[in-house]
Amino acid sequence: MKRTVWARAAVCAGLILPLACREPAAPDPPPAPAASEPLVLSVWTRAPERGERLPVVRVAGAPATLAVQVTRRAFCATLAEGAVARAPGEVAVVARVGGDPGALCSGDPAVVEYGGLVTGLAAGQYRVRVYEAVGDGPARLLSTAAVTVLPPAT
Repeated sequence: MKRTVWARAAVCAGLILPLACREPAAPDPPPAPAASEPLVLSVWTRAPERGERLPVVRVAGAPATLAVQVTRRAFCATLAEGAVARAPGEVAVVARVGGDPGALCSGDPAVVEYGGLVTGLAAGQYRVRVYEAVGDGPARLLSTAAVTVLPPAT
């Protein structure tokens, strides 16, 4: 009888403790906001560097401006378009990337960099979120950064 009770207790502990002791799941990243302000993006392709990890997102503040640059694996003749959503103390950049269906490309691996400037910002701290959608897919969060925008140059 005692063995049965201990065996049941061990089985229950083996089933319940792993569930109770797990780390809580990370919260889902915030969805991309409705970004309606067009953002002009420059796109350039280059050869990959040895050991390079992708994607890489860079965000920098300047006088009344934010510079955003994304480096990722290239598509055949990569096209990129962007949009911005603004809120007090927050900027979201939403990019949509994909290959040009009419282009003829070689099979050589390549890296694409695209970037743009968000202008007309007041001086201060901003939380910048960068989202990327591939083709017609949903936008996913690539990076979040805290950036200081400087006052306009006089």
